[in-house]
Amino acid sequence: MLTDDATSIDGAEHAARRQSVAPREDLRLSIAARLAGNHGSGWVSLSGEVQVEYLADADALIDQGMTPSWVDRDPGDTVSPALEAEVFEFDRSMEWFMSYLNARHPHWRETAVYPSSHIEEADPEEWDAWVTIAVSVSESARILWSRRFAAQTGEPVAAARSPLPPVPSSAPPAAQTVGRDRTAAAIGAVLAHRHGRRWMDLPSDLRAAYLSDAECLMHAGLAGW
Repeated sequence: MLTDDATSIDGAEHAARRQSVAPREDLRLSIAARLAGNHGSGWVSLSGEVQVEYLADADALIDQGMTPSWVDRDPGDTVSPALEAEVFEFDRSMEWFMSYLNARHPHWRETAVYPSSHIEEADPEEWDAWVTIAVSVSESARILWSRRFAAQTGEPVAAARSPLPPVPSSAPPAAQTVGRDRTAAAIGAVLAHRHGRRWMDLPSDLRAAYLSDAECLMHAGLAGW
């Protein structure tokens, strides 16, 4: 998943919730048809060429762990040259991301607490930067990079965190939906990357369109976190 990567403390529970799900082919078809419907097109009316594009969108979401279909992406001890190349590129991206965080939070290392240790607390711009680089590689590459980072530094990429307290019902709407909003951005980033676009560089109207796609999938239970 894009949320706190493979080191997330709720990873096991999340995986357990995904065990009994529809086969991948059924899921990808449902996602593709839902996206087409959100764009005003009926699935059966689309040409085969266009259907292939929508199915590729669905595959991207499934492969990035943004749907109810859970697959163990741990690469294990066998690493292909292609995966090594992904890890190399992600390492460069992470160098940029850490420089980005350092510039925005010059004193965060004094506390040894990451500026965005919870998805709900992530600044929107920082979250957009993170998902932009995260979706550029596979989940397997992120897992392998995290493992190597921990081995080299002696510390995990994301340390164990206490869960945030429940949001009171009297809190403003934005406080109650922030986790969902960040998840929608991650889903939108996956789709944008599939279409050759960088999430953090999108103009506001295109970003809104991708968020609309994300919301329609989340509402149908076809994507989420």
